[in-house]
Formats: sequence, C-alpha cells, structure tokens
Amino acid sequence: MKTKVKNKCPKCGKKLTAAFDITDLEAKPSKGDFSICIDCESFLVFDKKLKLRIADLKSISNEMMNEMVKNRFLLRKFKEEYRKYN
Repeated sequence: MKTKVKNKCPKCGKKLTAAFDITDLEAKPSKGDFSICIDCESFLVFDKKLKLRIADLKSISNEMMNEMVKNRFLLRKFKEEYRKYN
C-alpha cells in the first residue's frame, strides 16, 4: 500500500508525496524507518513526526546498509526502465 506523505528531501528539495515498502505493501512508515529519495537517491530516515532527514550512515548496521544499497540499485533500474517508455 502506498502511503501518502508530505515531505521534501532534505538534500535536494524534491517534493515527496508517497512512501511504500517493497517487501510489505501494507506497511506504513514509522520513526526510524529508512527511505530513499526518488530524485537524488539519498538515504533518508523518518523522524518521530514522520519528517525525513538525511540518514546517519555511521549508525547503520552492515546488514541494513547492504539492503539500502540493494534498494537504491532497484530504484535506479526502475527509473531506467521508466525512461524507456515515457
């Protein structure tokens, strides 16, 4: 399920209007959840008010970092495919 959010990427300023979890489409974002900006591909994290901030990469476990890098790769592939048809 895509969750509507009203945020801007703190790095590039891109207006972000939705979030979803590719592994659980019913999930909604909560404090501490990670995200990736669809525009600049920065690693982000939701705070307690569900506002996005740039993730502190030093505090992320190796396992989580691997997942985030994998998801950023998937995002890039999606964007490449989307550009082919639009």
